[in-house]
Amino acid sequence: MYLSLPLPSTATRTITVTVFSGDGSSLPMPFTVTVPKDGCCKDLIQALSTASCLKHTEALVLAEVRYNQHYYGYLANFQVYGNRIYRYLENSFESLTNIKDEELIVAYRLPIHHEKLLRLEILHRREGFLSEPRYNAHMKLLGTPLVTTLSVDTSTGADIHAAVHSVLAPLLRANALTRPHGDDTSRDNGSGPSLDSIVLSDNGIQCSDETLSTSDMELEEVHNSIPELQLALADGKVISRSTADIDYNTVPVSRLKVVMNWSDREHEIYDFSFLEDLPEVFKSGFMSKKTRQEAVTLYSCLEAFIKEEPLGPDDMWLVFFLH
Repeated sequence: MYLSLPLPSTATRTITVTVFSGDGSSLPMPFTVTVPKDGCCKDLIQALSTASCLKHTEALVLAEVRYNQHYYGYLANFQVYGNRIYRYLENSFESLTNIKDEELIVAYRLPIHHEKLLRLEILHRREGFLSEPRYNAHMKLLGTPLVTTLSVDTSTGADIHAAVHSVLAPLLRANALTRPHGDDTSRDNGSGPSLDSIVLSDNGIQCSDETLSTSDMELEEVHNSIPELQLALADGKVISRSTADIDYNTVPVSRLKVVMNWSDREHEIYDFSFLEDLPEVFKSGFMSKKTRQEAVTLYSCLEAFIKEEPLGPDDMWLVFFLH
């Protein structure tokens, strides 16, 4: 039996990706990982999964976000100025060379079978868009979109509002509401640790189910205390909690985009700064320590092969000729 062992790449690059929780269990957090320079998105996802302590019930979905400085596009009949998901990197074998240093890449933690669910994209709009007489006028978006999932049979405004409230939960400010049981937290906005206070080691953060988590009971109490959000579909139809049925005829079945209006009230309740000024893929001078190149040894080659082609009990007596 002959084995062709892949040689580990000695050329690597560092990529920074901000990981968002799709269920509102944690703050957005940037991770800087090292991947093969000629690798693919699969390598990036594996590195991020380890660094972010991804659970076995979760999957990472990569996306490129473009802000309003450089991009003009269309969302339904709206002219928008960036601050939206430009594309999803759904091909795991897409080359990492397609990701440029100046781009903004984010990852969303979604259920492992998210393809079978309705993907809800939450875009952010400045105050006043719901009251503008001509809804198809220029619509300037803000911040970074949030993504979560819903059941495919979801059809009421209450379902949409509950999902948006959940994914916004980590951004809640401590002084916005009277929190139960004298909740005391260490995060700058009162709901968890700030990004500035988190130091990532070469091995990532410490994995824990309690890290940056919020209980379902606490979330329910908070949601009931928050005033109703201002949400609308891409065609301008306002979504209230009392909306009986959402018409999906004008949107793809697998994806639904809603726009959230941010007034002074929302900014007082939620810390929007976590959705702004995210780090680029690579910023010159950000990583001052040069990464040590991996030595090419027979053991490392064989280990790389076994990861791709696991050997079973029937293979233990085979004699391998390496070349």
